[in-house]
Amino acid sequence: VAFLYDNNSRVCDRAVVCTSDGAVQLWSLDVEYRLKEDPKLLCTTTVDKRIVAIDSSFRTDRFAIVTGDRSLHVFTASSCSASKPFINLDFTVDECHADGVGDVKICPEGKCVYTRAAAGKDVFAWRATR
Repeated sequence: VAFLYDNNSRVCDRAVVCTSDGAVQLWSLDVEYRLKEDPKLLCTTTVDKRIVAIDSSFRTDRFAIVTGDRSLHVFTASSCSASKPFINLDFTVDECHADGVGDVKICPEGKCVYTRAAAGKDVFAWRATR
């Protein structure tokens, strides 16, 4: 699970949930719990691979995931107020570490993604500009 924040109010209003079958779901958390509202599924996409790690940017609508085939995927998600919610794949880096990826972090501005090797000390920085 990774959380996305509203760009204006800095309130956490969305969650990105990755399932074991490779589905990536965008959920709206902008609900009234006192009225017993439940989070709403906004949209879904798939990467068709086992998801190893996920991280989200604090200041943008971007998030990064790493899959079991050592690939890095960077996405942009729509805001809750979008008329047609979306999850857009910005880019993919295949086999970003030869021995697998242990972790992923995306910078707060969403412009750089860092990956750490699973078995080594290597940390790579990937430019994530559009």
